[in-house]
Amino acid sequence: MKQLLRKAYTFMITFENGTTDNYGFSNPYKMIGTRMLYQLQDSLPWLTFKGDPAFHLDPEQVLSKLSTITGTDSSEMCVILCVDSLQKLQHGPGRKDSDFYAAFASLCDLVNASKCWVIVLCAATIYQPVNEFLADSPQWIEMLQTTSLMRPKINGRDVLETFNDGNGFLLQLLVDDMGGHGRALEELFNVLENQGQAFEFIPVMHNVLAAIRQAYPAIVA
Repeated sequence: MKQLLRKAYTFMITFENGTTDNYGFSNPYKMIGTRMLYQLQDSLPWLTFKGDPAFHLDPEQVLSKLSTITGTDSSEMCVILCVDSLQKLQHGPGRKDSDFYAAFASLCDLVNASKCWVIVLCAATIYQPVNEFLADSPQWIEMLQTTSLMRPKINGRDVLETFNDGNGFLLQLLVDDMGGHGRALEELFNVLENQGQAFEFIPVMHNVLAAIRQAYPAIVA
């Protein structure tokens, strides 16, 4: 198992930034498969690649092609498929005919039926659609507690330290009020970047809350 993980092939798919257009694909599963296939080549730009129906494959077909290209037997191949922002797909509460449900169910089928070892990682900023789907699942569910984030660092440097101009206590208080949530810390950084070092606590909090409400209206009252 360790050997397979060391040689794993990784695909990273996202539906962020307006990329949920179906581009003529017949279903969301082929939307995912085509993006996987696109990552196996570097000769065609995306706009050209996605316009050719011959490249509209489902993930299982792409894994078969990967096995052929690499000369690796499917039983000896590990694939890690990361799918980000599933919540961007069309979804109706309690409905099983949505793009979201079709994509999520297909990914479950891929894990259960693929000849190779497939690990699928799905991420969603808004939890409700995923929670609604999992609530109806007969499969065992383990709810994991996410780790609260500390002050973010890039290359070992505290990215918020640049705003600490004698306001260290207030800055840490603002960070603590974000509750360790990555998106909230991101908005805090954006607000402080606009405010500069001479910031006041209450206006910053109001601006952060307004930014979060605008970005995620479905989960912030």
